[in-house]
Amino acid sequence: MRLCRRSGFDGCGSLTSVSFPATLEEIGSYAFMSTGLTSADLSATAVTSIGYNGFSHCSSLTSASFPASLQD
Repeated sequence: MRLCRRSGFDGCGSLTSVSFPATLEEIGSYAFMSTGLTSADLSATAVTSIGYNGFSHCSSLTSASFPASLQD
């Protein structure tokens, strides 16, 4: 999987964990907005961009790790 599309999991409050594949390069806008994720470890991925509000309104999210490949 290379791309997690825009609003892909938006509003999935019961989604508490995700295993991000090493091949992931892009997370679309609102992709994980308002989910129940407790952490987001992207450190072993190839992510270069996270769209607008990619992880917004995730009130249970307490930790996040990002890869060196992530660009501004």
